[in-house]
Amino acid sequence: DLTTRTIAARRLQTSHAFHSFMMDEAVEPFVNLLKTLTLNAPKIPYLSNVSGTWITDAEATDPTYYGKHLRGTVRFAQNVEELFKAHQATLLEVGPGQVLATLARRSPAASGAPVFASTRHVNDQRPDQAFVLNTLGQLWMAGVKVDWQAFYQAERRLRVPLPTYPFERQRYWMEEQAFSKSAPVMAKLSAPLLAHNGATNGNGKNGSHAPAATDVQETILKMWRDVLSIPSITAQDNFFDLGGNSLVAASLLAQIHRETGIRIPLVKFFQSPNPANVLKILQNEGWQLQQQGDVSSETVTVATSTSAEHNSMIQIIEGNPFRRPFFWTHGTDFANFARVMDPEQPFFCMPPPGLDGKHPIYSKPEDIVNYHISHMKLVQPIGPYIVGGYCLGGHVALNIATELLRRGEQTELVVLVDVLAPNYEKLAKTTRRNYLARAVYHLQHGQLPARITSKLREMAYRRKINQPGNEELKLLQQLDDIQQVAFEFRIPKGYPGTVVSFTCSVYDARKPVDSAERWAQLAPNGVDHYVIPGDHATMMREPNIDQLLAILNTRLYEASTTEAPVPLMA
Repeated sequence: DLTTRTIAARRLQTSHAFHSFMMDEAVEPFVNLLKTLTLNAPKIPYLSNVSGTWITDAEATDPTYYGKHLRGTVRFAQNVEELFKAHQATLLEVGPGQVLATLARRSPAASGAPVFASTRHVNDQRPDQAFVLNTLGQLWMAGVKVDWQAFYQAERRLRVPLPTYPFERQRYWMEEQAFSKSAPVMAKLSAPLLAHNGATNGNGKNGSHAPAATDVQETILKMWRDVLSIPSITAQDNFFDLGGNSLVAASLLAQIHRETGIRIPLVKFFQSPNPANVLKILQNEGWQLQQQGDVSSETVTVATSTSAEHNSMIQIIEGNPFRRPFFWTHGTDFANFARVMDPEQPFFCMPPPGLDGKHPIYSKPEDIVNYHISHMKLVQPIGPYIVGGYCLGGHVALNIATELLRRGEQTELVVLVDVLAPNYEKLAKTTRRNYLARAVYHLQHGQLPARITSKLREMAYRRKINQPGNEELKLLQQLDDIQQVAFEFRIPKGYPGTVVSFTCSVYDARKPVDSAERWAQLAPNGVDHYVIPGDHATMMREPNIDQLLAILNTRLYEASTTEAPVPLMA
């Protein structure tokens, strides 16, 4: 409903609606429990989320204070203002997540102050060690004293022989520069790109309409500031470090498209999410500032590549070289999987062909399967392979595994997440009859009114995305429709390999009596079947997905571990 009303929203990954009326019943038992404990005055001062200022000894030792904390408004903005009244602080968020760092950056009181996170965002593809070391370096550059002896304590030092030639006493030290002087660096980067754009007059000289490089940079940075609501952003700032997520990314790319007429695919943005990279992409596509007004709404350029060998896969987890990659098909919602998947497991997401704007859109199932296999081989030239998918993506994965088998190649494991046991008799019938059978099923279970309402909302959503300016959403819907038609009634029969299946408890409670026979037709050698709490959507969210991944991580370890490094292409 929020989507059809063009209200940006996303579901929070939390167990309760804390600090709301939904906690009212928990306040009194919580306070009574605290009354049985001895509460001491704090020795280290800290700011109270209840009052918005420094905690007092009376508050810290009063059990009712913590009841107010459980139920009341979090006054974090006032905390930041109070902190910067007395200190010009450098802020570091300690522990998982980047929520506090994001909120602090958006506070006017902390404008220009260094704010860092100790862990990466779930969609950030950098290794954890590289991220935390980068944060440590930024803290040191910001003037924070680092205990280097503690940092190097576990290192084994080796003697390094120095060269025998004398030092020539020539100084190469990099002089300290003000933070605001980063613009000339971007100017040097942007100048040749502007020249490439053909911003010249009839004499071959730069025309007056060509913007200065700093103007181009400032235009991009302003878009980022507007969407992220952060007053200070530099060209090299990482999108996820600034508190971005997939929803905000879609909003940012929509804003860039409106301003420039160039659509940057989400896949390409995630590969290097900073303003400097966005600027490179736009200028390589011929973008420059216009003299009058915005670009025409009819101008639509997709950032493309002429390389036929370009791989559209997104590497989510680099993992251990002694383990085979896990290829996840069809889905773009991989964030929850990546959060709880074994960090040793190499993990690749395979978006549908055409989403990256660099490959054609295929409608035939055999073309889609061949596309995915060719891109899998660009990463892992030789099997055995591990593939999987969620819902319709599971159908795609099973078709990929079947085609690999037909080619004489091995698939070690197929993972199906909420792919119901297929009824091959109904699949052989027409689509119209199949939909009629579904309508009867929903009517029998009292779901028909809800399904009709859902379809009406879907129709309203489709009308909305067909309006100008929604090309990204329109493409996503188009690709989803194509794959739905291609694979909904194309489920291989008699696949002899190893299959592990996860279905939600809601559907499992209504499974047909011949469910075991259906699975036996799909995989004669057996299917390892697990039931996960929740429905089709909630099984992929906390806490249910933790249970799913606890099982899947074990199965992936068994299927992917090798005695020698797996040969992967760069």
